[in-house]
Amino acid sequence: MGLVLVLVLQAALVVADTAAARPAEVALARGYPTWLSTPTFKQAPARQFPITVLTGLHLHDVIDIRLREQDFVALTTLTLQWNDPRLRYDPATITTDYIALEGDDAKQALRNIWHPATIFYNTTYDGTQRLALTVYPDGFVCLKQFSEVTAAYRAELRAFPFDRQTLRLVVAAFDPNNDVFRLAPLSFSTSPEADIVPAAYRFASTTSGLQNIQTSANGFQRTLVFEINIDRQSRHYILRYFIPLFGLLLISWTTYLMTSTKLHDRLKVIAISLLTIVTFVLYLNQNFPRVPYVTALGLYFALCSLLPFVAIVQSIIIDRLDLGTQMDRALRMDRVSLWAVPLAYAGIVAIVTFYALWNR
Repeated sequence: MGLVLVLVLQAALVVADTAAARPAEVALARGYPTWLSTPTFKQAPARQFPITVLTGLHLHDVIDIRLREQDFVALTTLTLQWNDPRLRYDPATITTDYIALEGDDAKQALRNIWHPATIFYNTTYDGTQRLALTVYPDGFVCLKQFSEVTAAYRAELRAFPFDRQTLRLVVAAFDPNNDVFRLAPLSFSTSPEADIVPAAYRFASTTSGLQNIQTSANGFQRTLVFEINIDRQSRHYILRYFIPLFGLLLISWTTYLMTSTKLHDRLKVIAISLLTIVTFVLYLNQNFPRVPYVTALGLYFALCSLLPFVAIVQSIIIDRLDLGTQMDRALRMDRVSLWAVPLAYAGIVAIVTFYALWNR
């Protein structure tokens, strides 16, 4: 029984080895060059250092943008193009004008030839899902890597929720001290604009270019930066945060319409408004990142929270006037506040709008 098991295992290993070698055998059967199955050119070409590697990026989709974590998830295709004269071949020996390999075939070929080792420098996760390798008779090589990446970005939220953000994907050499190749911009394309960012944002533009950034304690590194500029859709926040808070302020504003000047009657209404506002703000703060500066939404919350306190102070003054038999002055104060408070709210909106535009 043990002998049979050993024979079965050996047969399985033979089948696995045959399957692994099949792409190379097929390639050789088609007349493809031998370097597809033999590690002949694993070292970089010995001439013309550094090698110019044209680098392009196609952005398929930005799946998610997480505000609290300040990162985003994107589907991308990174294109690397370079020339390796050692890979030249006679196109007459094969049935196509170029050699095109995908998946496992492409991985096997990359094990046997030199190719630039690059990374997305600012990513916390980089999952390459698909490879496509194309080699032309003159030695021109094109490598495409389809990946799902999670990249960090530094959000500027002073104008939130009327802010603009820039999402960056930084391509760099895997070795910070690389002197074998240098990156050069090729292209930066996107899928249809309406589909590449989540519904909470609006696509604005893209930019790309070379930048020297500090990637190690030893110094700076030449990198290629791809930027996606987006605007936040503020309508959602206006409907969900600004208008509900205005409705809560109306509760305290109704005290100016009350015929009673008794302090405890007015404080009951104001307390309901104030406690609801505090609960509302505390709930919202759980969904936003903690930043060391004031955002437009935070400024709106802070200024609006002052209005119930103004109502409390006024209620105390009116109660004192009523006790002193100055009922006319108390009623006059209510009438003035009935219009002054809406004007104060309009002033708050103007201040928040100016602050957002100034910091946008």
